[in-house]
Amino acid sequence: MTQYHNQDALLYDSYATGVKGDVEFHVSMARESEGSVIEMGCGTGRLLVPIAREGIDVTGVDRESAMLDIAERKVALENPKGKVKLVKGDLRTFRSEFPCSLIIVAYRTFLHLTEPGSMRQALNSMRDNLAPNGRLILSFFDPTLEFIDEYQGPIKRSPVRIVQTFDHPVSGRPVVMSNRRSVNPEFQLVTTESVFEESGGETTVVPLTLRYVFRYEMEYLFELCGFEAEALYGDFDRGPYHYGGEQIWVARKKAR
Repeated sequence: MTQYHNQDALLYDSYATGVKGDVEFHVSMARESEGSVIEMGCGTGRLLVPIAREGIDVTGVDRESAMLDIAERKVALENPKGKVKLVKGDLRTFRSEFPCSLIIVAYRTFLHLTEPGSMRQALNSMRDNLAPNGRLILSFFDPTLEFIDEYQGPIKRSPVRIVQTFDHPVSGRPVVMSNRRSVNPEFQLVTTESVFEESGGETTVVPLTLRYVFRYEMEYLFELCGFEAEALYGDFDRGPYHYGGEQIWVARKKAR
């Protein structure tokens, strides 16, 4: 399914602001890498631009042209010290021209792969794009049993909840964002239908399906695909993992 295109992409920066401390964390890890960086699912460049600002060469890959167009405009305005290359590509199949030191898959990007086979395919592909001893950072929410239980059932039965309001980036008019969710525990899928109602303007509906991943499932996927998990943090201050928070993984490519 195509997501984050046209009007969706235009609104994205107004509501998808990441997780507290994630920009600083990824910039710090990019500095430590002492080499080029690839961000898979770079979107509108929320992380990519601050990394390039540090003089680090970074390639941003995303499958949505509308998101890359916004990222390109940001890069042009910023004119960062690091070289930036933006590429339309898929997390599962992208092949880098040169191996890199660090790959970042931030926020909820990895969870867009809604089948276990696709997750394995992406991990194998990213492993091939890393230099020897290169690192991979994956981050996403940690599912709780309470969350899964609360949203079980058809999405039409789920209550609609107002999430936030913000000003439209072009018209300046207020936009009310609301959503409803459905969880399918059999396939570990969360479907969210977000509605953006612009005062006196358009109503935009953005459907999104993600596949949640449990801690030890992810650890096994790393092992299966040639990675060694170095660290699992529970927040972007590098605090310990805790149930129901974030899973922030740092994994290193293993030698064959």
